[in-house]
Amino acid sequence: MNTLDEPLAPTAAIAVIGAGLAGSRCATALRRHGHQGRVLLIGDEPVGAYERPALSKQYLAGTRDAAELSVAGTSTDALAAAGVDVRLGAAATRLADGVIELDDGELVEVGATVLATGAAPRRLPCAPLGARVHELRNLADATRLKASLAPGQHLVIIGSGFVGSEVASTVRAAGVRVTLLEAAPIPLATRIGHVAGHWLARRWRSAGIELRCGVNVERVEPHPDGSCVQIDLAGAEPLIADHVLVAVGTAASDALFHAAWPGHGTVGAGIPVDAHGRTPVPGVWAVGDVSCRASASGASLRAEHWTDAAVNAERLARVLTGAALLPAPAAYAWSDQFGVRIQVAGRVGGDLPHQIEHDGPETLLVRYLRESGDLAGMLAIGFPADIARCRTQLAS
Repeated sequence: MNTLDEPLAPTAAIAVIGAGLAGSRCATALRRHGHQGRVLLIGDEPVGAYERPALSKQYLAGTRDAAELSVAGTSTDALAAAGVDVRLGAAATRLADGVIELDDGELVEVGATVLATGAAPRRLPCAPLGARVHELRNLADATRLKASLAPGQHLVIIGSGFVGSEVASTVRAAGVRVTLLEAAPIPLATRIGHVAGHWLARRWRSAGIELRCGVNVERVEPHPDGSCVQIDLAGAEPLIADHVLVAVGTAASDALFHAAWPGHGTVGAGIPVDAHGRTPVPGVWAVGDVSCRASASGASLRAEHWTDAAVNAERLARVLTGAALLPAPAAYAWSDQFGVRIQVAGRVGGDLPHQIEHDGPETLLVRYLRESGDLAGMLAIGFPADIARCRTQLAS
């Protein structure tokens, strides 16, 4: 990993590439902790940071507009007032030896680079994007999907992760018929465990979702006249729908890093970092969805969660400025769908031993244990006090 053990010189120029939550929070935290050198924030979208979790819920439902999604303190004016030089609608095309090249040809010399480039939806070769085939990662995607759907239409969602199931919840409440396709035998099992996967499957079906598990999509083809789209399935009759949403996970937007570190790692797998955000390339750091840490089990994982991005952006700014570090919080994620909030803290699912403490029609509480018998994590639907205690216990 990066061998820098001392904070940067307080006058060094720092570029933060990626102006979403992690990047903008890191840039403002650098100023808050006393960094005096130039802080340049570069974002390829034309707008500043906004609440991406709301795209599949309130924004898609029409209960919040784009202006209401803006993250406090990250507007161009607010960043400028904090002393951050902002470049929106700009992209970094090359990173080498302390020099960043922008897409307009400008070269920027920096003492350190923070990569907060996030992730992009994985695409299926068998389902090319088009007028009736969608993905959902940014505001433009959500705007197009919202404008396309109407009550009585049929939406097929490929993938039953949090994005797919949240969209299913939102549009079903608006009168859209939904078919949810999942290749695995149990939805979300690898992410939140088999118990919760079965619980959610029952809830989705009771809400009128047609859930089909163990299904493989072979081809998605729009009708020649553009009136509908056909989804061909392996060993089953094809489906006809008005629209299709592909929601099969994400790939890290790490091409810039791997071009600077050729021959190591796989593009899309994430940027390897240590507990403080250091990468193997001197002078380069990473935070947010693009970063990849070794987990307690030894596996490399990307934590694609709002809380992780915000907390680790603050921690990285403290590392770069030499400010005192706060204790690392436990991993935490949530999802609001079908009238409940799913909360996950720590490690859950997989082969971990578990104890089902409550299983009801509206609530679920599952405790996961390490081999030692100590608490590894918790899955809670309802029980906010229990999940709060779990997070505190794991952080300590």
